[in-house]
Amino acid sequence: MTREAVVVEQSGVHETRNSSPLARRRLLLVGSHVVQYSSPIFQKLAQDPRLEILVAYCSMQGAEACVDPEFGVEVAWDTPLFEGYPGCTCQTALSAQDSDASSDCSIRACGC
Repeated sequence: MTREAVVVEQSGVHETRNSSPLARRRLLLVGSHVVQYSSPIFQKLAQDPRLEILVAYCSMQGAEACVDPEFGVEVAWDTPLFEGYPGCTCQTALSAQDSDASSDCSIRACGC
């Protein structure tokens, strides 16, 4: 097994030691919930021919319009949240042994 390192900078993804220039790297990005600021980053990563990305969301909170309880108004994002990159949702894994398991995210139910 070889070790590979990938460095992400503002200017893009740079390959480092033991990287083949022809091999596409598979990258799984896991988000706890949908965040409008992440979509442009995921779209940019999906355009990089060296990467094959998949975005997995543990929760779809933030994906649809909802009423903000503190402001008392409906909030909806004016940017496409799911365009330009492959994505799926995860099911939260609940364990009977751990009462705080509601914060766990399991990729096994991603279906990808």
